[in-house]
Formats: sequence, structure tokens, C-alpha cells
Amino acid sequence: MNSSDGGGTSRDNSLRSRHLQEVEAIADLGSWYTDLERGETDWSQMAREIFGVSPAEGSFGHEDVPVLVASRHEDVVRQKRNAVSKGEPFDIEYQIEVDGSTKWIHERAELKRDDDGVPVEAIGVLRDVTDRKDRERDRDLFRNLIDEASDGIFVIDSHTSAILDVNETACQLLGYDREELSSLSVPDINPDFSAEMWNSFAATVRENGTDVIEGEHRRKDGSTFPVEIRISHVDLNQAYHVATVRDITERKERERQLKATRKRYQTLIDDAPVPIFVADADTGELVEANAAAAELRNQPRDEIIGLHQTALHPDEEAKRYQELFEYHVENQETIKEFEDGTPVSLTTVGGDRIPVAISTSIVSLDGRTLIHGIFREISEQRRYENALTGINTAARDLLQAETAAGIAQIVVDASTDVLDASGSGVCLYDDHAGQLVPTAYSESLDDILDDIPRFSPGDSVAWRVFTDQEQVRLDDVRTTEDVYNAGTPIRSELLIPLGEHGVFLIGDTSIGAFDEMTEEIAGTLASTAEAALDRADRTQTLRERERESRIQAERLERVNQLNDEIRTITQALIRVRSRDAITQRVCDSLTSLDRFTYAWIGDPDPAASEMRASTQAGSPRHHLDTVSLNFEPSNTLPSVRAARERTTVTEPRIAAAPHQTEWRDVALQHGFQSVISVPLVYDGFLYGVMAIYSEQADAFDDRTKSVLTELGELVGYALNTSDQRNALLGGGTVDVTFDLTGTTDLFIQLADHVSADIRILNITPRSEETYLVHFVCEDAEDEKVQTVADGLSSIDELRVISEADQTMFEAVVIGDCLVTTLATVGVNIRSVVAAGTHCRVTGSLPEGRAHQTLVQQLKDEYPDIDVAIHQRGTSSPALPWMGLLNDALTERQRDILATTYYSGYFDQQRKRTGTEIADLLGISQPAFSTQLRAAQRNLLSPIFDHESG
Repeated sequence: MNSSDGGGTSRDNSLRSRHLQEVEAIADLGSWYTDLERGETDWSQMAREIFGVSPAEGSFGHEDVPVLVASRHEDVVRQKRNAVSKGEPFDIEYQIEVDGSTKWIHERAELKRDDDGVPVEAIGVLRDVTDRKDRERDRDLFRNLIDEASDGIFVIDSHTSAILDVNETACQLLGYDREELSSLSVPDINPDFSAEMWNSFAATVRENGTDVIEGEHRRKDGSTFPVEIRISHVDLNQAYHVATVRDITERKERERQLKATRKRYQTLIDDAPVPIFVADADTGELVEANAAAAELRNQPRDEIIGLHQTALHPDEEAKRYQELFEYHVENQETIKEFEDGTPVSLTTVGGDRIPVAISTSIVSLDGRTLIHGIFREISEQRRYENALTGINTAARDLLQAETAAGIAQIVVDASTDVLDASGSGVCLYDDHAGQLVPTAYSESLDDILDDIPRFSPGDSVAWRVFTDQEQVRLDDVRTTEDVYNAGTPIRSELLIPLGEHGVFLIGDTSIGAFDEMTEEIAGTLASTAEAALDRADRTQTLRERERESRIQAERLERVNQLNDEIRTITQALIRVRSRDAITQRVCDSLTSLDRFTYAWIGDPDPAASEMRASTQAGSPRHHLDTVSLNFEPSNTLPSVRAARERTTVTEPRIAAAPHQTEWRDVALQHGFQSVISVPLVYDGFLYGVMAIYSEQADAFDDRTKSVLTELGELVGYALNTSDQRNALLGGGTVDVTFDLTGTTDLFIQLADHVSADIRILNITPRSEETYLVHFVCEDAEDEKVQTVADGLSSIDELRVISEADQTMFEAVVIGDCLVTTLATVGVNIRSVVAAGTHCRVTGSLPEGRAHQTLVQQLKDEYPDIDVAIHQRGTSSPALPWMGLLNDALTERQRDILATTYYSGYFDQQRKRTGTEIADLLGISQPAFSTQLRAAQRNLLSPIFDHESG
């Protein structure tokens, strides 16, 4: 296009160019031409104007266009123009910015090809489509606004009722898509419209321009819903009706509920059991009153309606009640009295004043503000409140009262003030007389009755109320079966229990005088009185407890003194060795206390079937000279009973039953008022009885009894230890043999089951219930011994200690058997042999020991035992080292040393370690080592100290 020929050609080109410009102007188009072979492009004048490029600006190529294009379209435009050279046409729209304004361009390019199909030319046309784009934008915006509207919008042919267009909401309301809905007419969606009805309705709309109606629309699924339709006539080259449709389902439901609410409201007002007056909140005019209100007012309802609300109240206080009404309009609350305490009142038609409590609430109904006044008659309430005020006053007085009589009088005075009754009284229970005794009563009651009665068990209603602890109200006392006096002038009676204290009675000379409120008020007063009586009792109990505390403190002091003395006794018993010294020290120490006058300790003599006094202290010592100490069942002497029953026996008050037994008379003659007898028992054996007398009654309370019982156990242990010590010393002893045959004793069982003789070497107490026993079995297999021992529940553990000449076993024995029992009661065991079903134990007993007592005690436990006591033994070679063991070692050290020896600790090849032996004895390893070294040192010290001396 930039090339030129001769003059004719130039003129032709000029004419074509001018012609092209005119055509472009008419078509509102710009164009360009590109020679693809030479890469040259010509732009028409209109194209340059569209892009804002003047002819004076020189060349303008495809590469310059993207510079003018809006950034969001720039890449697409550049790609499309670059693709033209490759033979690709395009048709695009894009925005450009020229001279500060934005334009929309629609551009299309086509290609021409040579015979070989190679692109040689490209021709493009473009148009400014900004106006069209703006119209499309406005149309889309309008369409979006229409579609987003909350109401359905329909464009309808005015004449045919055909639906021409709808918004999205219309489609959602009816369940159609836009195309389906646009193919329907009004009768298709509104079942109330026929073609004839539409023609008439459409003519009205055309005439008036607009109309609003309600109806129903039918959805695609056939369901219907209520709608409000606003329809307008529009004439745009054609007559249209534009209808706005709103779903009014919720509004219809609200209207239905409102109608039902109005109905319920009227029903509630009419049927309410309490009086309700309804007034206009602005004018005070009464617009409604229910039947209860009419009854309270004593006036027909139709006469009440139309009155001013002040007409319900005293005429002379109209201003005051008008102010109350205005206050109620602003504040919905219950008011029953004015600030000065004056009650709010309603007046009847007859002029009577009725105290009321008015509760209000504000409601809006049909655009009108109404105030509801609920008038509750409170005559009984005010009576109740006044009564409670009187009771509260009485309650303050009751708090100050200290005696039951004073409380009873306050109750009677209060009931006279607050109860409308002929008389009242309080009867309190007298536990000595066993009766309800009149304690306080009103003067009026004294005038009515000739005599105020007492009530005994089962003779009256009052006693029944007291027994059953149930309140009773009688409308006519004379008709009651258990009436106290059938001719009593009291006809109505109210009886209320006062707990365990008595009964509160209110009476009246008329029949049926008491109602439920009177009963409640009286019950409240009675409850307050009962609480006051409880408090008075507690106060009295507290005083008695304080007195008892003082007594207990004195008793505790005495017990402390006794404990101090017992500690002294305990220390003395450690040093004292003989039985006589032990018992004498105990009796002397006890009688050194002021409140213990006389003490003695007796030994049971089973052979003579009596108790023999061995030790006495205090005075008079000749007390026992005239008292029988035999064990006959009829003898109730505390000492004999304690020996027989082996339990502590106390007689706190000897004078409580004089002349019933001989011993009581003797005791009283000597000035004794109380006595305690404590058995001296250790490990099941009775060593004697300790009896202590006092010139004071109740000298042996529970604490003292407990302390003395423990002392008895300690003395029993000391006597047992003394017997064992004397047995070990051997000096002045008698030989004794114990034979037991045919029993289930432990070692007899073991010998019988293993078919071998068992010889016991050592017995060491391990705890109160277990012992460590070392023994050998003659010609018995170790495994068999172990198997038999495993089957005996009394053997907890069995171990082999030595297998030298004979196997020595070590057993942990649970519970007592013959040999452990003998060792415990002080027998010095020399040998124990169990063979077959027989067991023989030989040993010795101290010469002074009560042998018959021991024999009897053993026979109690082992009925089949045979005991042989031989002639008095002489000193044996063993006595010196036995004396050394006794003098040098404690009992615990002897046990540890014996166990250590028999456990093989001293063998050349040690059989047991110190830790193992400590575990056997139930002590710690350091304690074992300390005791063992002490025992060795104590044994060697006398020897070497003697040699060095």
C-alpha cells in the first residue's frame, strides 16, 4: 500500500482511498492491510482516529497497538497480532486507553493465501464498541439487580397474560428455571385466575396504573403458598404488566397466631381465678374485667367497663390512686402498701374496703397500650403478717429466757396476743412424775376451766399428741374418743407437740373455731418455743458437762498420779526377783495413793478350790479374816469372780445393795465404798488376783480400770519371769516330768508321721505367737521330715542347719505347743523327746513355786498330761554356769545367744550369717550384732574380772 505507480494509478489509489474512507465513515469502521511478504502495514484514517494516532505521527505498526491496550488485555492482543504472520486469523475485543479515556475495540483479521496456501496478505477491520459495552453493562447490572431482588418479578403481556420474563427469585419461588417459567401464563401459576378474570383484572390495572392483591401461587410440584402481588402497567412500544410477588407465608402464620393469641388472651382474662381489671394506659378507662373482678367489686362486669380506674378505690384518695396508676404504667411490680405503710385498698360498690396487692403488666394489642391489674385480696395475709410480727417479738424474748417455765409463759402471752382463741396453755413433761404438767396458761383459760388438769399416759388427746409427736386440730373435742373431760366447755382445740418437752394447747368455746392459718401460726410459735426449750436444755446440759469436765479433770489427775506410780512400780519390778517381793511392792505402791485404802494379792489354789491371800498392804489388814475366798459359784466376792472369769471386776458402789451378800456388809463395816479386782494373767496362765479397795464411791472409773488392768498384765508377766528365772537358777528346785500321750500336739504329730524320735535342743520366743525351735530326728530321712513339716500348719518354715553326726533342723513354730507352753510358764526344760504318739519333757521348778496351781493350769489346757513331781533336787554341776547366764545376761541376750549357737553361727564353717539370724529373730542386723557382742562381753567380764582381781 505504500508503493506508487504512474499518475493514473495514483489517481485511482486516491479515489479508492477516498472511497474507502467514506465507506468506513458510513460503517463506523477502521481497517488495516498488511503485506506479509514485505512486512508492511497500511492503516486507514478511521483506524488511526480510533487508536488516537494522527497522520503526522508517521509509521504505526502492529507492534505499537499493545502499548495502548489495557494491561489485562495486553498479552492476548500481542499474541493474536503475532499469530497473523503465521497465518492465524483472529476476532477479539479489548480495551485501550487513548487521551485519558477508555475505549472498547472489536477487531477481526482475515488472511489471503497464494496457490500453495501460503499466507501473503492480512486484512483487518476494527470498530469502537464502547457504547455497546456500556449498554450491555447497564443491562447486566439491571438484570443482576432484578435477579437479586427478594421478591419475584414477572413481566407479563397485558393482553394475553403470557409471562415474558422473570427474575431468579421468581424461579426459586415456583421451582421452575427461567426458560420453563417464560413459557407459561398467569393462570398456570395462579389457580384463581382464568383467562376471563385476567382480562378484567388487566383492564383495571391499565386504567388505574397499579393494583395490590393477595392470592395463591402454585409451584411446579403442585404445592401452593400465599402471596402478595403488586402489579403496575408499563407501556414501552407494547403494553406490559410488571408484577412484584412476595411470599407472605410467614406473615399469614403470624396473623393466624395473633388471632389465636387474641382469643387466648380473652379466654385467659375471662377464666382467670384472680380478679383482673384491664385499663387503657393512656386514659385510665377500664376496658375489661373478668368474673373474679366483678365478684370482688360486687358489681356486674358491664357496669365496671367504662369506669375510670380511680373508681375502684376510695373516693377521698382519688389523686393518690391516680399517681399509683401512673407509677404502675412505668413500673410493672407488685404493690400492697404505700410508702407510709397504709394498705392499698379496693372499695366494693357497698363501700367496703378490702386490702389488696396489685400486680401489673403492660401489653400492646391492636395498636393500643393496655395495663393489666391483678388484684389479690390480702386480708388473711395481713392477718398472718401481723401474727408473725407478734411471733418475732416473742422469739426475741424467748432468746433471753433461761428456764422452761419462763419459755412456757412467753408462749402463752404471745398466743393470747396473736391468736383469736378463748385460751391457751403449755404442759411440760415431768419425767419424775411421768405426766404432762400445766406450766403456764392464760387467765381466760383459768376462768373457763374449774381446774387445769395434768395428763397421764393414755388418758387424753394431749398425751396422744405428745406420744405420736403429731399436731392435731379438733373442731369439736367432745366427739373425740380420748377426750379428757366429755363435758368440757372447750369445743375447738389445737394441740401441738413441743418435741420431748411437752404440748402447746389452744382452745375455744365455739365449734370449728380454727382454720388452717391459725394452725400454721400456732405451729410457727410452737416451733420457736421448741427451739427455745432445746436451747435451754443444751444450756443446762452444757452446765452439767462443765461440772462433769471438772470431775473428769480430777479423775484424769488421779489417773496421772496412778500412771506415775505404775512407772515407779515397773522400774521396781525390773530389779525385784522373787514373787513375794514383786507382789509386796505392788500392794505397797498402790496403797501409797490417797484414794486406795487397802490392797491384797491372792494366789489361786486349785487343789483347795479357793484363793489364798499372799500379800497385803494398807488397812485394815484383818479385812479378809471374815470373808470367804472359796471358788463356789455362789461366792460373788469380786476377787473370786475375777479369778473364775479371768476378767477385771469392779463394784463402783458397794453400798448400793447392802445386806444382799456377806462380803458387802464386811466391806462397809471397814469403810470400803468401792473395789476392783484384777486377774494376774500371762500367756493364758493365772498367777493370782490383785484386789484394791477405796473409801470413795466410784473410785474406779473406766480410765482407772484400764490402767489397773494393764498393771495386772504387767504383774502377771513379772511373776512369769520370776518363775523362769528361778527355774534357770536351779537352786532349791524340784524335778518334774511331763508325759503327754495320744494328742495332736505338734511334735507328737511330727514324730508319729516320720516314725522317728525327735529331740528338742532349743526353744527361743520369736514373737508373741511364734517360736524358733532347734531339734534332731533320730534315724529319719531329711526329705521325709521336710515333707511332713510342709503338711503341718503350725510349722511356718523348716530348714536344715547341720548334717554332721545327726541332722539338726530349725523350725519356725506358729502358736503354742506343750514345750513352748512349759518354757513360757517358767519350767527349766532339760530334755524333750517325742516318739510315736508320746512326748516326755523333763525339767525342774523352783522349790517355792505353787506346783499344784501350775499342774491344774496345764491340765486345763492338756487334759491328758501326766505330771510327776520328784524329790527335791540337789545342786548339780550345771548350776554355776546357769547362775552365770542368769546374772550376766538379759533374757533377750540369752535367747539371741542360744539361737546364734544352734544356728551354726559359731561353727568353723558358719551355717548362718548375722543377717539371716537377725531376720529369724525379727530384729535388724545392727541390733543383732550389738546384742551378741553385749552378751559375749557380759559373759566374759565376770570371768576375767574375777581372775584379774
